[in-house]
Amino acid sequence: MLSEPRTISILAEVVHIPAKHSFERLRDLYNQVSSACGYDNCIRLPSGARIENGQREQGELSTITFTNDRVQMVEDCALLSVEETGKKLVEVLRSAMPTLGIPLILAQQYTIRAAVTPNNFKTASEFIGRSLFRIREEDVAVLGRPTQIFGLRLVFPATVHQLHQFNVRIESYSKDPQSVFLENVGVFKMPPLQPQQLGALQENMEKTSEFLAGNICKFLSQYDRREESL
Repeated sequence: MLSEPRTISILAEVVHIPAKHSFERLRDLYNQVSSACGYDNCIRLPSGARIENGQREQGELSTITFTNDRVQMVEDCALLSVEETGKKLVEVLRSAMPTLGIPLILAQQYTIRAAVTPNNFKTASEFIGRSLFRIREEDVAVLGRPTQIFGLRLVFPATVHQLHQFNVRIESYSKDPQSVFLENVGVFKMPPLQPQQLGALQENMEKTSEFLAGNICKFLSQYDRREESL
């Protein structure tokens, strides 16, 4: 059985009808959300602005970038949960849409990255290669070099009843050889959202995370068996 997943980073990208943002309006927006959302800096960009908390000692980085046709939020090494991050995104957009004159949200994409640790294998490469892929040492001997098994990708296309798609990566985690790196990119192309429907953003972010922590981890846990059973 795999360990509980540890969220590494959360990225959200919300696409809207193109609009030209003046820096004065972006600065006004920063003043509205800085205290409540933990931002302490506003940086002008050629196509908009980025507000951020700056990188902290623990490596925590929180930014939200406004360009002419999208809003991008990054929570890297953050202490916030997925639920708290979703609420933060909704709160920022509730201020941003009227302030910047954004009438509709057209599409959404969420990237959830996490790490899990197998209990019955010393490294993630061993878990992926020996149990998930069933690759034996003699199978890779012909390659003539020490071999590390890296990972795989899974694609879950949209269906009639599930209009969103998921793209999942399962890999050895470069920062921790014992852990498996997981990533799910959820793409939601739904009917346009108006300001009063922004709660759907949090729901879709959580849906992306839940598929990773639930469905994918349940799938992988089937292979976290003792080596003697292989």
